[in-house]
Amino acid sequence: MFKQLPKYAENLTQTYHKIVQKVVREMKRRNEIKAVVLSGSVGRGDFTPYSDIELNVIVDKEAEREFEDEDLWRSRNIGDVFVEVCYGSVESWEKRILSQKEEPRCLNQFAEAKIQYDLNRVAEYLVNLAKKAHAQFRYPAQCMKLAAYAVKHNKNKILSDLYRGKELLAAMDADFATGWILRALAYMFNIPNTEWSKNLEEILASKHLTDEFKGTLIHAIKGSSNRRIKAAIHLSDLYLQLV
Repeated sequence: MFKQLPKYAENLTQTYHKIVQKVVREMKRRNEIKAVVLSGSVGRGDFTPYSDIELNVIVDKEAEREFEDEDLWRSRNIGDVFVEVCYGSVESWEKRILSQKEEPRCLNQFAEAKIQYDLNRVAEYLVNLAKKAHAQFRYPAQCMKLAAYAVKHNKNKILSDLYRGKELLAAMDADFATGWILRALAYMFNIPNTEWSKNLEEILASKHLTDEFKGTLIHAIKGSSNRRIKAAIHLSDLYLQLV
């Protein structure tokens, strides 16, 4: 469906791999950190030069609040790559994985994650738990209603972020809006809950979507940060017109 990455793909992979290794090395120095998993497009291997690195980190329950408040270990730019980091204890991640009744983002992340560091096999436990739950998950009927609400909400957040000059937040909210639209379309077209990339291929093959919608969707996923933001705003309007 998409053109393969050009010949510099190998160098791009090495660049992302080095950044992941650097962050993981830093995290392994903290005794409170028990595991790190890589998710998202970099974890799946279908990333582009504009992709973010998404890391989910398992920490001691007693240190969970500390890491939530500690800016040094939160999301940041490394070179031209944005690294998004989320923290939680085993108990917190388990709850998020099993409680994704309408919005299975965490479930999907762990089901397709690549383990980078796992001191006591806690990441292995969470990944296996997510894979089992993922195989049984189906989008509920209220997904369309929830998606419409979420898309409106995230579009407003994007515009607010841009007004305040918070472009990184705008890019994250744009990705959230696009993610909701993908999940809603999967339900709308009765597409089984499979891998994100497979869902996208089936969605783009649908005759129910205009070329404008499909092109905007691709830009919202594959474009640069600024392009994804603009595309997500337009895509939100097109989706709300569709439903």
